[in-house]
Amino acid sequence: MWIVIAILIIVMLAAGIVYLSTTTSPKREPRRHYLGQIAGLFEGALEPLPGSENSFEIRFSYQGQEFRYQDVEIAEFRHVAYRGYLKMKTPSNLTLRFTERPPATIRVEPKSIEDVGTSMWGKSVEQVRLPKALQEFSVYTNNFFNANRLLADEKITKIIVGYKNRDSRGHPLMSMEISDGEVVLEFHPTEDLRPSILDLHHNPTSIEGYLKELSLLAGALKSLGRQETD
Repeated sequence: MWIVIAILIIVMLAAGIVYLSTTTSPKREPRRHYLGQIAGLFEGALEPLPGSENSFEIRFSYQGQEFRYQDVEIAEFRHVAYRGYLKMKTPSNLTLRFTERPPATIRVEPKSIEDVGTSMWGKSVEQVRLPKALQEFSVYTNNFFNANRLLADEKITKIIVGYKNRDSRGHPLMSMEISDGEVVLEFHPTEDLRPSILDLHHNPTSIEGYLKELSLLAGALKSLGRQETD
């Protein structure tokens, strides 16, 4: 009997020690933890982001391409949230931004064949030829010719379409843009939009999938960059 009581006491003491050790040990901050893991994966340096309070940046190389990953603290609706930005600079100077297409407007029908492709002011109308999956968007670009060449590549279009979202009102939203040759992929603070920064919190190594896609895009933009300088 006494042996059973002694065993019970020992088991209870051991359970208490385990409980105290788990409740009193310092908890790792998910944000610092995932940033440290990303920096370690690619031997990058984790540094404060200049000009942004409580925000960080990691600069690193992947498959010969230079990347920056930024974790930015923002104030949203009276609470703090965090957004991620994966950035990749290429030799191209192309700008390509997707915004929601405005409501349909009245169009002036051409009166003759000579009017086709010409605006009412006599200027040539340039357009980006969007694939069907992106026709919900309006596009701003500084180079229609190269924008059309880029979007004619099915592999590239598939990557871009993969970052199309809908916001809480059902409006189309794009997580990727190209600004003067720099590709910017935004990681949202919610799991409802893709990509989500919370996915990186749970699995920092998942960033490699995005790096592979952006590397493919870099190759296409490098080709355009060479042609821009020829």
